[in-house]
Amino acid sequence: MTQEASPATGSGLQSLSEQQSKDRFLAVVSEVIGVEQLDASEHFLDAGGDSLSTAIIIDWIGKDFGVEPEFDWFFDSKSIEELAARWWDKVSGLAQAAPAASS
Repeated sequence: MTQEASPATGSGLQSLSEQQSKDRFLAVVSEVIGVEQLDASEHFLDAGGDSLSTAIIIDWIGKDFGVEPEFDWFFDSKSIEELAARWWDKVSGLAQAAPAASS
């Protein structure tokens, strides 16, 4: 990974569908671990991920979307696809709780 690599900016969750958001999540994972063809059915570690790449992905996703995946999900999830789904569940839960919190 080079120093020029950086998270995409401006996409945000408001303008993206669930599938687009998950695709962006997978693209960040692919870029950070340095693989062109990410096999989302693989476990994160088997795909080349490690604790440092986990920290970078969490940071980039947090900056890009405002909702960070949990560190342990990268190691507990059976696949990267499951990891992205867990993150989306967190995003969806926060989105549903937001209107109630502002009442």
